[in-house]
Amino acid sequence: MLLVACAETTLKSSPVRILLERKIAKHLRIMLSKHGEKPTITRKYGRIIATGIKDLPIGVALASKVFGVASVMRAIETSTEMNVIVDQAVAYGLKKIRPGTTFAVRARRVRTHQFTSKDLENAIGSKILEASVGKGIAVDLKKPETTINVEVKDDRSFIYSDRVEGPGGLPYGCQGSVVSLFSGSLSSRLSTWLFMKRGARVVPLYCDGESLDQDRSRQNALEWLRRIYSDLPVRKPTLIVVPFKDVLKRIEEAHQPDLQRILRIRAMLTAADVVAKEVNALGIVTGETLGSSILSIDEVASRSSGVKTPIHRPVIGFEGGDIQQLARKASLYDETNAREISALQRSTSRIALNLLSEHEASLGISSILERALAKREMVLISPQ
Repeated sequence: MLLVACAETTLKSSPVRILLERKIAKHLRIMLSKHGEKPTITRKYGRIIATGIKDLPIGVALASKVFGVASVMRAIETSTEMNVIVDQAVAYGLKKIRPGTTFAVRARRVRTHQFTSKDLENAIGSKILEASVGKGIAVDLKKPETTINVEVKDDRSFIYSDRVEGPGGLPYGCQGSVVSLFSGSLSSRLSTWLFMKRGARVVPLYCDGESLDQDRSRQNALEWLRRIYSDLPVRKPTLIVVPFKDVLKRIEEAHQPDLQRILRIRAMLTAADVVAKEVNALGIVTGETLGSSILSIDEVASRSSGVKTPIHRPVIGFEGGDIQQLARKASLYDETNAREISALQRSTSRIALNLLSEHEASLGISSILERALAKREMVLISPQ
């Protein structure tokens, strides 16, 4: 069986906690069923319990990717009788603890029982030592190589050793929707993932034609979205694709690299603003980063001016190394692509907000963007 600990539910009120745990349990069932499992999932003792899983290692790997999950443990279930717990824990420990290594026993009780947590730890640890004389096994309470955990609840107990860390956060979709400007870049996919972790339902939007190599760039974005959505309880995720080539061609007529960069971002934010209103999204997520440069307050204002939907920039304060570290932890970093590092290093100059408005008006960007949005398409992501 799998014992699943939730990340933030203990901090919530009882009604909210129940709602969040139900969502996590539902998402666990969807994820496991997508891989052919038909688990029985229950919520009890402040844990989510999944039984009937044929392939437990795969089950652990899948459950540990569900947002809202703090950790996943392969556990055995037993009664709350002390002698039964001790016998089961000793037998379990002798299978887990290798000769010549150290171990510790950690016990935790919920409610009142006729024994203390310390009683359990002492009894289990002593019997393991007695049964393993001559094997070089010793107790180390500070840095044990193996830890035998015992959780004693109202009427059942659970014994486990290995704990697989989950992503934490809140269950996907419990905090409303946001539109994510998704290019497939390192910062855009990390920003998208971070908002998913905070419970947002993400509507990805891709501006096609932003890159010179359109086909490859679009395919790259789709491949990363497939990876991300393969860990989500979403049946048929879609990507909104806006044809942006004509918009970019008109922006190039500005003949100023810094101005073009800001106008491009403003146009993409405007497109996201339109889509956000249509899907009732509560915000727009971008992967804008500072890199090694300083992004001034007036430049942030110039990029955001005219966009009514709140804009969120979750990685804007991180350095390139911080972004890479977070991306690796979330399995979002491409170790083979060195350009992912250099892509974070950008600088721009200050351009007055009134000049931007004048340039946009003279170039007729709004009308071209309006035509591009009218031609947008929905592309099925088809997670693998």
